Amino acid sequence: MLEELAAEIRQRHAGRRVVVKAVDVTDLDAARDAIRALFAELGDVGLVVANAGIGGNHEVGAGDFARSRDIVVTNLLGAMATVDAAVECWRARHGAGSRRIVGITSVAGFRGLPGSSAYSASKAGFSVYLEAARGEIRSLGIDVVDIAPGFIDTPMNQHVATRPFLIDPTTARGGSRPDRARRLPEHRAGLSLERDRLAHAHHPPRRLGTARRQRPARPRLTRRRGPC
Repeated sequence: MLEELAAEIRQRHAGRRVVVKAVDVTDLDAARDAIRALFAELGDVGLVVANAGIGGNHEVGAGDFARSRDIVVTNLLGAMATVDAAVECWRARHGAGSRRIVGITSVAGFRGLPGSSAYSASKAGFSVYLEAARGEIRSLGIDVVDIAPGFIDTPMNQHVATRPFLIDPTTARGGSRPDRARRLPEHRAGLSLERDRLAHAHHPPRRLGTARRQRPARPRLTRRRGPC
């Protein structure tokens, strides 16, 4: 699949260099070495996307903790290793041009989804990591972008009972620019509504009492007639 994508890029963008390297991101040292090798071969790189991830149904205490561990190592530690190695290479080329990190998180990182506890934890952790990295490397001229997609119709989430605002991957990237522009507000609204729905599903809204700070009563002065 990667070689097919590389061939498509070469055909559409003549003169562009395309290098394909396969790496298991759970081998954190190998993942970092692969990033360094790509930088060495391509020269300076303007964009790094940390997108490797796995999911699937996994329940707490169901005797399959190894699955939860693999999800966290892949989605969180593998992504962190990718970002860290890229920034390390950019630090060695300080001021070489525009640079950007894009991390793919998920709406599952907003609230913990039953049946996807490790997945939710991994995406929430990666999102917070990106937030911290943004503050650390802003002065180096490196932008950090966190993209949190909703449900995309892939085998990764087909075990989930309900998938609101489901996106078809075969049509999401298609259509003309005006078509995509018209869909964008709807998808943004869907993301906002889904975030609220997830929050209410697991944390029903409660009526919060309000406390007022009582002001001390001022003494009332009255004028008396006659001698004191």
